[in-house]
Amino acid sequence: MAILPYINMIFGWDYDRYYIIINYMKLAVFSDAFLPQVNGMVSHLLETLPLLSNKHQILLVVPRPRSKIDLLTELKNIEIVYLSGIPSYIYKDWQITLPFSPYIQKKVSQFKPNIIHFHGPLTVSLNGLIFANQKHIPCVGSFHGYFMEPEYLKIVGLDKFGLHKSKLLNKLLWKYSNIVYNRTNTIICPSEATKKDLIDHGHNKPVVVISNGINLHQKKELKIKYKLPQNYFLHVGRLSKEKNIEILIEAIKKTDKKINLLIVGDGPIKTTLEKMVMNKGLSKRIIFLGMIPYTQLPSSNIYKNAIAFITTSTSETQGITILEAMREGLPIIGVNAKALPELIVNNGILCDPDNIDQISKSMVLLNEDKEMRQRYAGNSLLNVKKHNVSNTVRKLESVYNSLI
Repeated sequence: MAILPYINMIFGWDYDRYYIIINYMKLAVFSDAFLPQVNGMVSHLLETLPLLSNKHQILLVVPRPRSKIDLLTELKNIEIVYLSGIPSYIYKDWQITLPFSPYIQKKVSQFKPNIIHFHGPLTVSLNGLIFANQKHIPCVGSFHGYFMEPEYLKIVGLDKFGLHKSKLLNKLLWKYSNIVYNRTNTIICPSEATKKDLIDHGHNKPVVVISNGINLHQKKELKIKYKLPQNYFLHVGRLSKEKNIEILIEAIKKTDKKINLLIVGDGPIKTTLEKMVMNKGLSKRIIFLGMIPYTQLPSSNIYKNAIAFITTSTSETQGITILEAMREGLPIIGVNAKALPELIVNNGILCDPDNIDQISKSMVLLNEDKEMRQRYAGNSLLNVKKHNVSNTVRKLESVYNSLI
């Protein structure tokens, strides 16, 4: 490769463009969320960026963390640029940054990307979109969450005023999404249900469905054994209002007293949920384990001893924690909303959203029917194979190459 700069000088060829021919790219990635945050968007980046960086040069622009973080060794080949901001009053994990930072524009100009890819439509991502539009560089935008829907508007406290169900606000936020994503070349989302929603609400650029992806061969750390209850269902994820965990707690209350619930994760409403559990007299049946690093969870006894994985979220664009549970061979109980029917296919039970009786009866059924559990577990292992992160990366590269 050392000869390429001389070819450039002699013939006047574009050095970076020549690299593209041999499947090399300079990719500038912008994300509105990153470590130490834990959510689906961050998990997707942690899975895909290390693989992309094995073949391509990557510049990652993310919000500056408010506390010191230990970066994963898998990110060592990636140049990370932090954009300073101020914590949002309405949602503490979101930092409000400049949507157009001269510092970031300079860093990206020096990097000379072939592709801009942003994740989320907020202020960090706007830096990437503006740069791409000004410099006429191909731009890809990933849609990760229904920030305009009532479930997400509850996160920022609008439910206190009844505004989370405002049709006008919903319409305005979808309009904002259109303004942002319709200035890209291609929109990426992780499910067919989300693609349909985007098109139905006026997104007019090509929408490509690519799974968030999951590492099917994750390295196992030392075995970790937790003291766990008997007969428990497992919920893993961010403890936030849009996940509807209150419904799950109500469902557990209606089941046999021998059935327990293990909740792994942290988030802004953890204390509220713990108080709810205590007030309902369920402290012995619902256990909060807190945050466990995703690298440690598969090597513990948490998945192995669970009856099934359960979620009552109605706002999933896909659901990475569900993919992780499928990888570990767990049956799934979920609700018939958004993208979940695409993951729960002959490997679990779909319930009507907010139908507490149906959810509790499904838990009792799976707890009692060992043959059903085994059948669903086997199908989870089969279904998850198509979500291998290596497939996700190949599809991302295909999108990038088609735009250059």
